[in-house]
Amino acid sequence: MKKRYYLLAALATVLFACNKDVTLLTPDEVGKVAVVDDTNPAKEDEGDPEEATDPVETTDPVENTEVGDATEDLVPILLGTSFSADAATTRTESTTYQATELIDGSAVGVYIYKTGNKDKDTDSYGYHNIAYTSNSISEAGDLSLVTAADQPYYPSLKTQKIDIYAFSPRSITTATTKLSEQAAVSFNITADQSTDANYKASDFIWGANTSTVNAESNRNSKVAVPLQHMGSKIIVNLREGHGMAGKLAGADVQIKGQIEGTVNLTTGAMTGGGTDAAVYLAKTLASGTTTAPTGFVLDPTNYSSEDALDHKFYSCAGIIYPAVVNNSATDNFEFITITLADGTSGTTGGTQYKYKVSGKIPNDTGFEAGKVYTYNITVNATGIDLTTTITNWDSSPSAVAGNATF
Repeated sequence: MKKRYYLLAALATVLFACNKDVTLLTPDEVGKVAVVDDTNPAKEDEGDPEEATDPVETTDPVENTEVGDATEDLVPILLGTSFSADAATTRTESTTYQATELIDGSAVGVYIYKTGNKDKDTDSYGYHNIAYTSNSISEAGDLSLVTAADQPYYPSLKTQKIDIYAFSPRSITTATTKLSEQAAVSFNITADQSTDANYKASDFIWGANTSTVNAESNRNSKVAVPLQHMGSKIIVNLREGHGMAGKLAGADVQIKGQIEGTVNLTTGAMTGGGTDAAVYLAKTLASGTTTAPTGFVLDPTNYSSEDALDHKFYSCAGIIYPAVVNNSATDNFEFITITLADGTSGTTGGTQYKYKVSGKIPNDTGFEAGKVYTYNITVNATGIDLTTTITNWDSSPSAVAGNATF
């Protein structure tokens, strides 16, 4: 049976209207067609309203994004990220877990609007919180739609630029309302980040590509959205010092920082709103190495190369809000606590070593977004030595060395 495809009657009617007033279809209305049974040729002579205009014969449905431009085909928006996708990396293997990649299958939310407009209601063009996942199978950095029916398209005016906003984890909000209403989304960082899943859920990632993309320049090409970490990452590197050979295995490490607040999906800003809370970076430091982490410098006057072979290194990492920690400037604030698995004392059953500070950490401006703060600690039987460094999250940590006290 031969069929013909017609644009909806409402669409055809508007085609004859004045071009000065262009009416936009919503994404849900885009590309809809009417299918007419053409098995009865006499139908054209019967005044069938669907035969009032000359039919357009095609093997594919007619696609259109804006009334007044019905002959233009839809141009799909293809998305990728500046992060690669990694299916293998785990945090137990490296403190650079999800540093320059989204772990494969990560859920990403995407908003798309005409440039300068964060409110779909004003002109009926826009996409709210479309669900994507990171995909390393087809190509590193791809974002794949969860539902093919949600495919976003460029506006039919091919020179019209668009703004794209993306964030992960998408689970922080299920709202499909306009982006301008997502300025204070509640986001709680997980207090126990000893598992990869909890750590990943605490890593708020955000990015935008604005004022540079349109259908004319980007047809059939993938648009990269430059993502970045918006929290502050803390790395704690431990080394067994004098009298501690074999004693750090199974130890717990915790820091204190802000883990409650809100995130702004338009700017990516994280605003801490809670008090300093304990955050577990590692519940069990099970496997150490005799190879020092990058930048972990040993004092040659106290540790010979032979001694280093008998004393292992351990590393762990966690995320907190970019905020001032210890805002009250209390002396002897216990920022890092190391609890051994010897079961002799301490709140969790083992000997404790603490890194205490006075004033604000790490300085008067507090922790910054997208920065890695590395604390290198040598744990001795009589105390700890410590030094710190600060690097950007997207670079390898380079740290210096130091020692801990009861």
